[in-house]
Amino acid sequence: MENNNAEEIIGKLFNECFHSLVFKSFGIVKDYDSAKDIVQDVFVKIWQNYEQIKPIKDFKSYIFKAVQNSSLNYLRYRKNMEHSKTSIACLNLEYHDESDEIEDKEVIYNKIHQAVDKLPEKWHKAFILSKYDKLKYYEIAEKMNISIKTVEKYISKALNLIRLELKSFLLMCFLIFFV
Repeated sequence: MENNNAEEIIGKLFNECFHSLVFKSFGIVKDYDSAKDIVQDVFVKIWQNYEQIKPIKDFKSYIFKAVQNSSLNYLRYRKNMEHSKTSIACLNLEYHDESDEIEDKEVIYNKIHQAVDKLPEKWHKAFILSKYDKLKYYEIAEKMNISIKTVEKYISKALNLIRLELKSFLLMCFLIFFV
């Protein structure tokens, strides 16, 4: 990776490896559109962090490993989302029809995601690593290069902020569903 032109290098690798990387990701996630998105996201991250990864000797291996890890993370995220959907569905005891159910779930998921997206960057990262990626606090601490106590503080504050953000919405849901 002697060439200093990041766009040229990454563009060349993109053209050479894109289809192989999508095929690798597809083998894991079993969804072509998601596989393409994952590969594109990996290339965006590589471009954004080019200076840090520039010294890597075997860049193709690095990209394939990054796509594999991103694909596995995507599966974990999707599994957690399905679990969340199931948990939220259990709260909804009565539905008037199936289309209402889908709309209600979407509204709830959107509110939760909006609340999580409002978290400060470090809290957001720690929260996602903990709740979606299911990493232990010491793993998060290593990954973020912070102490375990700081991880605990970030996640605690994130949960408090999410609770505050969803408080009025959850009260409204409770009144609609149970009264």
